[in-house]
Amino acid sequence: MTATLNAPGTYMPATVPDDYAATRAGILWTAANLAASTRLRYGHCLLLDVDLLAWTLDTLIEDHPRRSRTLVKAGPAVGAAARRAAAATSPLLRPERHGSPRQWMSWQQAIITQERDRHRHPGPQLWHILATAATLAGEPGDRAQGLIPGRWPDIDRHRPNRPR
Repeated sequence: MTATLNAPGTYMPATVPDDYAATRAGILWTAANLAASTRLRYGHCLLLDVDLLAWTLDTLIEDHPRRSRTLVKAGPAVGAAARRAAAATSPLLRPERHGSPRQWMSWQQAIITQERDRHRHPGPQLWHILATAATLAGEPGDRAQGLIPGRWPDIDRHRPNRPR
């Protein structure tokens, strides 16, 4: 499966080859694609009710049932990578402030609340965190093997939470 989702503007989703679907970088890029596409498809309300990483893992397990064990085993490492990237963006998102390391939702919701208070859509901030984590989780030969990182050059244009 190539994880390519349509998103608004000039967002170019990551391309995740089947061989990379169960790697930390592949899972995180798929999660970033879901975060970016959420604004167009569902709005921020869906992000309030869904654990984005669990949704990503469920989607990948559905698409790659033979890799389900590997995907489940990678889950904690993926969550840890995303938490580290989130904590680097703001001291308010440090794991100790938002429950145990297994609680993605607590700091995902903190981001959503923070962005909504600023009248901004949380998708771009979540995408930025997940893209950073995916980049850090990547290996030197990933690009040569077909793992193409996503790009969102005009991300700031998509932050305001108002209809276009």
